[in-house]
Amino acid sequence: MSDPSNAVLPSGWARRPLGDVVDILDRLRVPVNAEEREKRSGSIPYYGATGQVGWIDKHLFDEELVLLGEDGAPFLHPSKPKAYVVRGKSWVNNHAHVLRGRGVSNLFLMHQLNALDYHGAVTGTTRLKLPQAPMKKLSLVVPPPDQQARIVAEIEKQFTRLDVGVEALKRLQAHLRRYRAAVLIAACSGSLVPPPRRAASDESAHDFLGRMATLRAARQKRQALAPESGLPSLPRGWEWATLDQLTGVIRNGISAKPDRDQGLKILRISAVRPLRVDVSDVRYLPDMRGGESDYLLSEGDLLFTRYNGNYDLVGVCGRVPALAGPLVHPDKLIRACLLDQDLGRYVEIAANAGVSRAFVASRVRTTAGQAGISGADLRATPIPIPPPSERRLIVAEVQRRLSLCDAVGRTVESSLHRATTLRSSLLHAAFEGRLGLGDIPLRATLGG
Repeated sequence: MSDPSNAVLPSGWARRPLGDVVDILDRLRVPVNAEEREKRSGSIPYYGATGQVGWIDKHLFDEELVLLGEDGAPFLHPSKPKAYVVRGKSWVNNHAHVLRGRGVSNLFLMHQLNALDYHGAVTGTTRLKLPQAPMKKLSLVVPPPDQQARIVAEIEKQFTRLDVGVEALKRLQAHLRRYRAAVLIAACSGSLVPPPRRAASDESAHDFLGRMATLRAARQKRQALAPESGLPSLPRGWEWATLDQLTGVIRNGISAKPDRDQGLKILRISAVRPLRVDVSDVRYLPDMRGGESDYLLSEGDLLFTRYNGNYDLVGVCGRVPALAGPLVHPDKLIRACLLDQDLGRYVEIAANAGVSRAFVASRVRTTAGQAGISGADLRATPIPIPPPSERRLIVAEVQRRLSLCDAVGRTVESSLHRATTLRSSLLHAAFEGRLGLGDIPLRATLGG
């Protein structure tokens, strides 16, 4: 995107340094820390670098002003605001410059300050600062007053349209989240797909669980946990099972701490989210000399979050996809190896929804700021098991519907990104004299 300061200006426009067209009222600012503000609570807005940060009992200013971040503002982010307008009584701390337009309207000034390129004007690395001296030298374009008013009106009109569109897109995102949740719940309650016509030779859920019990008994001497009583009724032919009944191994991960730039890959805790395991989200362990064998993951394993700072992410489950090489899991994840790999995608769905998810959430405990669930509670998680033929139909239908959701979600994300880009494009067009003056149609400015 071009820098407005390099554009050829329309007739009657001038280029002026900021210091020539504003009154700078920084000397009147007074910072007040949060503790002191608590003692002076009131109804006067207290402003900082990017907006209101509290309230106070008295005011320093009582007029319309432009506040431009001095430090802590997103100066180098092209689409985030660095300046904003305040009106009426206000108090401003020392993190924002206080400006009053002189020969330019405050709204025109604010919009132009949000379109400027601050490279070369700001200092610092982690927290950027805009000192007053380079701020005064910022180059502004100054049209005649009547054209300023027309430009501001056009910007405000187009921003209002964008805001309406963005709100609609965000509502659609919320609808998609609710729809996804409803699909999972329907899948695990027998209401997503009609039960298929089963031949006499088809395996029932009861027979399937009997086969799992035989497999488990051959591998482990310990008796499997039975489901709790009081579970809701299931459709005809379905059975309740525990996760323990469906798995040969449920094991915590490796406790070794990753401290290498390369070596044996170990998943981060953040790699596991509902219905997803991101096998690229890794760190590295030193050579374990064979000690990692008990923790190596395989395609189809289920991973559950054992501990997380976010309560809602504890116990969520994802299925391990195909792996390109050795990969282990940390002790804050729990691996479940299913007795029948054909169960994997269905149990992944069920464990993240309905009664199963509610059971896990009810067993989460918080210790020292970390929420967690025990392996014993995870083993007792009830899973609704349909007959295998119905289970496969459910998995296929869930995948079809969630794929559609993902496609729509990507379109929404792309549209939100385009809205942000359009906002920046509007501002640049405005201060190059191409918006609101009739020189170029708006749709040409926006690229169609």
